[in-house]
Amino acid sequence: MPPLVFEPYYRPQPWGGRRFVDLGRDLPSADLYGECWDLSAHRHHFSRVAEGPWAGSLLTDLWREHAVEWTANEAAADADFPLLIKLLDCEQPLSVQVHPDDALASRAGPQESGKAEAWVVMDVAPTGRVYAGLKPEVTAHSLRKHLDAGTVVDCLHSFVPQSGDCILVQPGTVHAIANGVLLVEVQQTSDITWRLFDWNRVGLDGRPRELHVEEALTAIDWSLGPVNPLRRRARALNQSSPCSERLVDCEYFSLERFRSRATFEMPWSDQLSVWTVLAGSVCLKQRGTSYQRRFQRGETVLIPATSDVTIWEPQGEAELLGVTVPLLNASPRPHASVACELKS
Repeated sequence: MPPLVFEPYYRPQPWGGRRFVDLGRDLPSADLYGECWDLSAHRHHFSRVAEGPWAGSLLTDLWREHAVEWTANEAAADADFPLLIKLLDCEQPLSVQVHPDDALASRAGPQESGKAEAWVVMDVAPTGRVYAGLKPEVTAHSLRKHLDAGTVVDCLHSFVPQSGDCILVQPGTVHAIANGVLLVEVQQTSDITWRLFDWNRVGLDGRPRELHVEEALTAIDWSLGPVNPLRRRARALNQSSPCSERLVDCEYFSLERFRSRATFEMPWSDQLSVWTVLAGSVCLKQRGTSYQRRFQRGETVLIPATSDVTIWEPQGEAELLGVTVPLLNASPRPHASVACELKS
């Protein structure tokens, strides 16, 4: 099966903006859009193949028929498609929120999973900010007091993000993003968000958005504490091979960043992988076939394990994010919360 590109799904949000246009996207209206779902098997939106011989097919249907083929793993036959890949345009602050783990999410409904997620920052305005985790001294009692006083931001660990930052947000982490951050989000297939605080604003319908204070307080993992970004490491680029940087290894997904000027063969040829272009432009080719397509910044492609040998051909310098799923790999990588390994 060839690489698969899916139609984007744009989701208006009161905290969104118009920066997807800068990525060459045609937005469906003049609204403010905070999310672009590029790959989803969540029931709120099933991605549809945009082009090629499978154009018009739903991801969920293809997965049902080809999961074992796509992953080269018999265990996939009993698994749901495990990833949701988004772009986020956080022009205004997201709500202060928390996501549940798998056990807690299952109480919301049998089709729900927890929501571990990782962010890779693509661009930041001078006012950009990330809130990730509670300050060490914060307790359930003090957090409630700050919620009542409208000063919950005083409880949050925060930092000024930089382009290239990677942040792993485990379930139970209180978090928010604010004021001009554009990023790629890799997450479990879940859409459960429990809001603690929403900056006293109204939603798109003109009314205050619902808060879920009790649910959120139940979901907080008080052992996590502050979360800091994994910063991009400066590294001279080898002219003949890519520089790769391991970003995240967790139970649900592994992330690796590749920067290159030279043509290189895609790793993980025996695994399902998903790729997003973080910077530059790159041509994707397959040996032995006529397949050839150029991908621009912000575009995503799914490559099944049984695809022919895939070649990335950067047009100048390009940067790509590769995502794999340890649970569906025949030989999973060791798990760690966040890791960084540079290779060239």
